[in-house]
Amino acid sequence: MSAIYASLICVGAALVCSHLKKRWPELALGIAMAAGLAALVTFLPEILSMVSSLQSMARAAGMDEGYMGVMLKACGISLVAEFAAQLCRDAGESALSGRILLCSRLALLAMAAPIITDILSHLSRLLSL
Repeated sequence: MSAIYASLICVGAALVCSHLKKRWPELALGIAMAAGLAALVTFLPEILSMVSSLQSMARAAGMDEGYMGVMLKACGISLVAEFAAQLCRDAGESALSGRILLCSRLALLAMAAPIITDILSHLSRLLSL
């Protein structure tokens, strides 16, 4: 049901923004930002449920809690960066959009470095046996 609400919010905002864009482009951008945030907020209960399910599956599998935290942070960074990049593109700032995506990829790489190091050390121990 949240997808329907989010779709209705975004389509309604798109109609309003297309009408306002010629005369008040700043107001249209503000409405688009507010509608995007409202659409994301409608998914908050599902997101929290998904996080809880992932954490319980990780505990059941005996997965390190730190890895799950890194995965959830990476998902959050990806979603926020994509949302911000799309807003910049909507505002006509494609260069800023590209910088947001580049910085988010670098942040994800930095977060993944300890995990990659851990995996490589496990692999080297397995191969040396």
